[in-house]
Amino acid sequence: MIQAIIDIGSNSIRLAVYKIEKAHGFTPLLNKKETAGLAGYIKKGVMTTEGIDKACHVLTEFKYFLANFKIHRMAAFATAALRNISNSAAAVAEIEERTGIPIRVLSGTEEAALDFVGATREVALQDGLLIDIGGASTEIVWYENFTIREAISLPIGSLNAARQYVHALLPNKEERKQIKEAVLQELANFPDLQKAKKPTVCGIGGSIRAAGK
Repeated sequence: MIQAIIDIGSNSIRLAVYKIEKAHGFTPLLNKKETAGLAGYIKKGVMTTEGIDKACHVLTEFKYFLANFKIHRMAAFATAALRNISNSAAAVAEIEERTGIPIRVLSGTEEAALDFVGATREVALQDGLLIDIGGASTEIVWYENFTIREAISLPIGSLNAARQYVHALLPNKEERKQIKEAVLQELANFPDLQKAKKPTVCGIGGSIRAAGK
């Protein structure tokens, strides 16, 4: 069985195609990415018409691509860019109507938990912290003995932080301080995380990959 997955993120929209077999699990066949920057189209908490148009354009291209290869099983998921906006339901409904693609909007907790499931398939770390910095949110998972202790989502990511605090290409000292204070203020809502002082931190997502490079 061939299954396509579309991840509608705040920075990029990704298409992944897998071959699924009962005996051998799944095998990645293809990955495509379009840098949509949907978080940049959010104005005063609302996804603009331009952002909806951008999402529809990319999704329609992916749909035609899959149709050309006769791949009909497809599931689309959206994260913070379509979750943390005041017109979430209306924006998702319009994108679904224009593209014909059903979209499931993941909660922050669901996104964090799925990050954990994906990462622990590749990294055999029994205890630690998992961090996924996206464009409009950051997911943090504290886990012990391969079991989630706490999974949270902060409404701060690389794109919306830059949009709110940075006025040039790179943040200056004061802007970096403001971003740090904003993150610490969000983390203060989760006091149990103070117990999660682990020697190992596993980072996933494009922002962390870029920092690593």
